[in-house]
Amino acid sequence: MDMWIQLHDFSSSEKNDVNVEQAKEAFSTFDWKSEIDAVNQTKEDTCDAGIGLVAPDHSILHICPIDLNSCYVFYSYKTSTKLLGFIPIKRMKDHWIESVTFSEALKLIESHFNGNQEAILKMH
Repeated sequence: MDMWIQLHDFSSSEKNDVNVEQAKEAFSTFDWKSEIDAVNQTKEDTCDAGIGLVAPDHSILHICPIDLNSCYVFYSYKTSTKLLGFIPIKRMKDHWIESVTFSEALKLIESHFNGNQEAILKMH
C-alpha cells in the first residue's frame, strides 16, 4: 500500500509498498504535537497534518489528528451501483468520521489493510 504524511505547510513525504505494521508505526511515532502546534502558531496558510493510505483498489484512508487524543477520518472507497436501475457501475463514495481516538485510528488502519470496508463504515 502507498502512504503519505501530510505536513501543515502543504509538504508531504511518501512511501510505497508499506505494510500494516509500518503504517501503524508511522502513525504512532510521528510528532503530531509539533504539527498541531505549528498550525496554531502560524499566521500563514496551513492544512491539517495527517497520514494517508492508498490501497491497490484506489480506496483512500486519510487520518488527521485534531489534538493529541483524537483524529478525524476521511475514507474514499469504491462501491457498486446501477445506472438507470440495471447497468452495474462502480463509483467512488466518501465516508467522514468526525472523531476517533488514536487507538481507534490504528484499528482503522488495520481494517483498511485487510480490505474490511464494513468495519471502517461502521465507525462513526
